[in-house]
Amino acid sequence: MRSFLVAAVSLLVSCVFAVSLEDAFVKDWALHNYVNLIRPWLVTSDSLLALSESNRLVRLTGENQAITFSIDLSEWGYTEEISGHDIHVNLLDTSFVTYIEGSTELHVFKKDTGVWVNRVKLTSVIKSVTSLSNDSFAILDSHNVLSVWNNGDLGALGTYASFKVFTENGYDYVFADGQLLQLSYEADGLEVNALDANAKIGQEIALKSSLIIDGHHGVSTEGKDVSIKSQVGDKTEVIWTESFDSVLQVKIFTISSSKYLIVVTANCVHAYDISAYLRTHKRETIFRHDLVFNGTFLDILMDESLTVLSISDDKPITFDIFTVDLYSKSKKTFSVPPHQVHVSGKAIIVDQPRSLSSIEKVHHLVEDSQTGTDVLRWLKRTKTHLAQLGRFVVENASGSPQSHLARFTRNLKKSGNPLGSVLGVFVQAGEYEEKFEEDKYGFEKIYIYYDSDNRSIVAKKSKDGSTLWTQKLQQKDNLVDLHSINDEVYVVFSHSVYTLSLRTGEIISEKSFTTTIEKAILVETEISNEKIEEGADPLALALRFGNSLEFLYSETTLADSQFILSQTDDFTLEAYKIAGSKLIQTWKFGTRGEKILAVSDQEGSLTSAAGIARSDRSVLYKYLNPNLVSVVTQEGQSLKVTLLDGITGNVLHIERHSDQIIDPKSINVVQNDNWVVYYYFVKHPKVEQRIVVLDLFSTAENIIGESKSSLNGEFNVTIAQVSAKSFIYPERILQLASTQTKFGLTVRSVIAFTETGQLVEIPKFILNSRRIDDHIMSSEEYEDDFKMMPYEPVIMNNNFQVLNHKIKLQGVEDKNQYILIKPTELESTAVLCFLNKFNEFCTTVQPSLSYDLLNSSFDKLKLSLTIAVLFVVFVLTKPLVDSKKLNAKWLD
Repeated sequence: MRSFLVAAVSLLVSCVFAVSLEDAFVKDWALHNYVNLIRPWLVTSDSLLALSESNRLVRLTGENQAITFSIDLSEWGYTEEISGHDIHVNLLDTSFVTYIEGSTELHVFKKDTGVWVNRVKLTSVIKSVTSLSNDSFAILDSHNVLSVWNNGDLGALGTYASFKVFTENGYDYVFADGQLLQLSYEADGLEVNALDANAKIGQEIALKSSLIIDGHHGVSTEGKDVSIKSQVGDKTEVIWTESFDSVLQVKIFTISSSKYLIVVTANCVHAYDISAYLRTHKRETIFRHDLVFNGTFLDILMDESLTVLSISDDKPITFDIFTVDLYSKSKKTFSVPPHQVHVSGKAIIVDQPRSLSSIEKVHHLVEDSQTGTDVLRWLKRTKTHLAQLGRFVVENASGSPQSHLARFTRNLKKSGNPLGSVLGVFVQAGEYEEKFEEDKYGFEKIYIYYDSDNRSIVAKKSKDGSTLWTQKLQQKDNLVDLHSINDEVYVVFSHSVYTLSLRTGEIISEKSFTTTIEKAILVETEISNEKIEEGADPLALALRFGNSLEFLYSETTLADSQFILSQTDDFTLEAYKIAGSKLIQTWKFGTRGEKILAVSDQEGSLTSAAGIARSDRSVLYKYLNPNLVSVVTQEGQSLKVTLLDGITGNVLHIERHSDQIIDPKSINVVQNDNWVVYYYFVKHPKVEQRIVVLDLFSTAENIIGESKSSLNGEFNVTIAQVSAKSFIYPERILQLASTQTKFGLTVRSVIAFTETGQLVEIPKFILNSRRIDDHIMSSEEYEDDFKMMPYEPVIMNNNFQVLNHKIKLQGVEDKNQYILIKPTELESTAVLCFLNKFNEFCTTVQPSLSYDLLNSSFDKLKLSLTIAVLFVVFVLTKPLVDSKKLNAKWLD
């Protein structure tokens, strides 16, 4: 009885912990790509600030050089026309300053977060900037005005031709044209005191030394000799000198109360602790630390350790960081590649490959169902169970699944020993289990993209952005397309096709062509029921060469009634029917005066409801045509949206927008279910971002009869009613997409990526063309559709609809950025990834909230205890109830 109770309670508890979004998917994450770095500066011993060729400042931290922040300098006037070598950066204590060569303003940012702090505006061009203590800096402009910025205030010190700075006893000293100024930083601001330069610092030290150490010592460099000079009375004498093979740079660092003289040579940094020597002038009191580095010297930093940044002379080029601890003498080195893989070509998102154990399980079930005799089925099941037992032993042994027995088995197979085949039954399919575990709820997706700069295909996990594999392709042709079918990735170039394994990234095959590949097309095929039961996709890849197709696999059997679209030029759209390996043109659309700006079709749309139930119990039937094609064209100042039937080419509806100047690059269109949404940016007469929605409806008669477009008479040609509404959005939209779910039950949303770097979820019920705009809504009209509301032309910003929250994303002006959406096994949830060359971001989107998921606030323990207590009470009271029933029967 006790064991039964424990087993029952355990079963109930496991049910409670079944589905939790927090356990299934990290809600959101982002990777910021720095693309190509051209100038780095050391911030700490394990982090650097770097400028990219696109004028972005990024801070890279740790040995893996994760991006702490990324600043788009174009927002502060640093356009791409400005060369990165004209941008200057000065590091302060907790901030850094940036300015452009020949400009009159500087910008101050926080060093840890990249947050903008202040803008410093001058009346003259900046000549030089020198860092001071207490997050301050000195500026000398073209009119020789020397100013100091401290805590948001800019104060002028006077007019000087040049100046030098040194630090002593917590004060900054400025020696300018024979005048000595002491700077102290008080709570109420900067305090400047003029001192007697002759009494405090020797004129010869200040004028003839390249660096000032303190009030009595300076450093001079002559060729390969570095000397320390001291002021003794009215005379200056050299108290220390050293010769080097070469001298690249000389610096003075003050760490706490210690002073260090740094001499950088061709491949070594010499750090001299001269604190005691400056007092005693005894050479034996100098302590030296050497740090050998490779490559070309770039920067140096000193705190509790000595760090050197260099650029390697080898290929590929890297930024190398060499560090030695001044106390423990321990050394470490790591590299930062200035070129990073990033999205610069096509990108797709696919389901994670099923675990090999689940594939094997389904395969054996299908195989068993087709086996005739009970004995054969028993033998097959025995083999399956032996394989599962062997896998369990291998996976639970110490070390990785590939170790011990698995490695021993592979070695036997390589040597040709027949025992390897016997043991292979036990350990088969165990090599990839650690990569792809069974994904019961479909949250594990893989996004794949092509990096044209590095000529690589990259596959990453949508859950956390970790890289699954990277495959370098020795290919210089242009990328045509990228597809994935049945655990294989197809990379199509203009004259070749690579087939890669989705699991490992290994190249399975490569096929070359002498004729240029115009397009790669996914076509529907007819496959056996056994393959469908095993989860195979009924798709194949076809390559277009003119009016003919070549299939990657010759045994492909096509499904009926398929067509493709082809835009031959800026003014013509054509449709072709697929007839075996031939393409037969069915219709052509376009005129010379109308330029085609955008085309969209109904690919991947799935709908569960054929109509909308109204308040009077009538049904408003949706116009559902999977062959619907939307074409946006422009003629002069007129924008036209044409809805076509993809099979016949018939014009179903035309929507026009006239008398306004539109940015033609800002137009995009997305369609789903029975609606079409498109957006465009208006320049005149008003500057505004507009979103237009077209809701398409049919009638009961059209559902039953009327003319049809496909050969089997399945889809309607005519649209009974088109309802349209225009909305204004407060931000410029760069990209648009529609959510998708597995069964099409969940309310849809439109995902918009804005110019400010926000991914915004706009529910479709807001973009409802049937919203009332000419009278006060009645109670019946409120019930006429899901969340029906009065029409408001402006869609206000809603922070709760921003998917990336505080994560800042950067967009690009071209179309080379992607909003990828893939449904999960849970109807409420889809995985969304946004990719471009600057960002990789993934999250989950739930248009109808998480009605089939447990959230983090769900009290699983309390529910489990409640169920357990009820079960215990049931078990304890059941005998009493039975006894009471028995006594009642005796009394009767």
